[in-house]
Amino acid sequence: PIHAMGGMSWADTIAVAGSQSVTSAGGPNIPVTLGRRDSPSADPQNLTKPIGKCDEATVVGGGRDCRSVADKTVPSAGLNSDGLRNFFGRLGFSDEEIV
Repeated sequence: PIHAMGGMSWADTIAVAGSQSVTSAGGPNIPVTLGRRDSPSADPQNLTKPIGKCDEATVVGGGRDCRSVADKTVPSAGLNSDGLRNFFGRLGFSDEEIV
């Protein structure tokens, strides 16, 4: 259906929707340049491959960090408020910024 409406890609649609959501919520206008192309197929490996070599990726207190790219960069849907504070706090966000 989207391609029938001017040929805009899903990637552009998501970028425009995000920009408009910010503006609608009273935030700044975020210009979006169109022209992204959608991938013809999914890359499931991005959800399962570890970042770096698992044997070399150690965590504080010992052990290995073998989580996938998605597990490291996207918060779990099951996090409670304390979990979200911890996740985004490590990225430098305040409580007000994560709401």
